[in-house]
Amino acid sequence: MVISVALLIVAGAVWVVNVMFKPDGASGNAGSGMPGDDEPAGPAATSSGRGGDEPARFEVSVPEIGVHAPVVDVGSSDDRVLAPPDDPLVAGWWSEGAAPGAEAGTALLVGHALESGTAVFNGVGGLEEGDTITLSGEAEAVMDYEVVAVDVLPPEELAEQAETLFAQDGPARLVLVTCEGWDGDDYTSNIVVTAIPTEP
Repeated sequence: MVISVALLIVAGAVWVVNVMFKPDGASGNAGSGMPGDDEPAGPAATSSGRGGDEPARFEVSVPEIGVHAPVVDVGSSDDRVLAPPDDPLVAGWWSEGAAPGAEAGTALLVGHALESGTAVFNGVGGLEEGDTITLSGEAEAVMDYEVVAVDVLPPEELAEQAETLFAQDGPARLVLVTCEGWDGDDYTSNIVVTAIPTEP
């Protein structure tokens, strides 16, 4: 499957899927920060259908960092922006890509990380190779993934790796993406965690 979205912006930092990178699109939607803090709590709502009442499609568990959180569908808006759910304690699955458990393609989860608050992906940068990520879905299906890479990538480097990293016609895998490096104006890099299905 070929992804039609050319440019996606996650929590203020630019990253791409398959085709292009535009540095002049890197400005984020800085909103109100945590009380007494200049870091934005997350981007403004888009037309992607995100909302606090969105039913959870999956649950994600990462025991090594104490994560157990609902996962809701998120989609790219008309201006090709993909943002995590408004609730910082909820992760989002990019519903236009491969689903967790699919036989091929990258299943993509996005979530907030806040340096001065609590958010679902705050600890993902501390994951190590061999750690386990578990997704439980409908009909009590359970999918286990083993972490094989944890990378901190500036937008330019992420753009160079995008065609492989977010491929929808390659081997099945799970990718978690969040942002880090708030400098007072924007996020400077992405944390990208890649995991592969474990043997049944």
